Amino acid sequence: MMKTLRGSARKVVALGALVGLLLGIIAALVFSAAQSPSYEAKAVVVMMPAPGVPVAETSYYWEILSRGQVTRTAAIVLADHNWLDDAAQAAGVPESDLTLTTGAVADTTLIELTMSAGSADAAEKSLTKLIEVASPDAAKISGPFVLKVISSPEGSAEKSGISSSQLVPAAAIAGLVLGAGIALLLTRIGGAGTTAPQPSAEPVVEPKPEPKPEPEPAPNPEPAPNPESDGRDDVSQRTSE
Repeated sequence: MMKTLRGSARKVVALGALVGLLLGIIAALVFSAAQSPSYEAKAVVVMMPAPGVPVAETSYYWEILSRGQVTRTAAIVLADHNWLDDAAQAAGVPESDLTLTTGAVADTTLIELTMSAGSADAAEKSLTKLIEVASPDAAKISGPFVLKVISSPEGSAEKSGISSSQLVPAAAIAGLVLGAGIALLLTRIGGAGTTAPQPSAEPVVEPKPEPKPEPEPAPNPEPAPNPESDGRDDVSQRTSE
C-alpha cells in the first residue's frame, strides 16, 4: 500500500512540475511580447579649464575641479529637462519617450550621460543633440570651464532590460520549482486526510490479586473412651446394688 501511495505521489509531483514549467515559459513569452523595447545610448564628457585660461592659472582651476563640486554642478545642469525638447526634435520622437540620467564619476572630472528611448537611433541622436545644446551652459555656470566629449553616443545604443533569452529560462525554472512544491504540498495534505485514524491506546489495568482463603478451624476431636474408667464404673455400680 505504501509503495502505491509513494508512486502516485511522485506522479502528481512530476505533473505539477511539468505544468509549472509550461506556465512559466508562457508567462515569460507573454511578458516579453507585451514589453515595449527600450534602448540606451551612453556618452562620457570631461570637464576641464577653458582654452582661453592663462597657463599660469590653469593649475588653480584644475585644483578647483579636483574638489568635485564643479563637476557635480555641471551634471545637475545637464540633467535639466529643458534640454529634452531640442533632443526630442532632433530624434523625431515625443519628449515623453526620452529618459535622461547623468552622474559625476567620483574622484574624476568625468560625467556620464545615459539616454533611454524606444529605438537605438532615437537614443543616440537625442543624446548627441542634448550634449551639443547643454554643454556650454553647464560648463560655464561655475567658471571658465568646458565640456569635451571623450566617448560619443554614436554606436553606443544597446537594448536595455531583460532579454527573452534570459527571462524564459529563469521563468521556466521558477515555474518548475513552484509547481512541484504545490503538488507535493497537495499530496501530503490529501494523504493526511485519507489516512485511517489509529485507535487510541487504552491504559493497561493490572489485575488485582485475589484474596487467599482463610483456613477453616479444625473441629475438636471427641475424647476417646477410657476402658479403665469404664471398668471402674461397672464395679461401682455393682457395689451399689
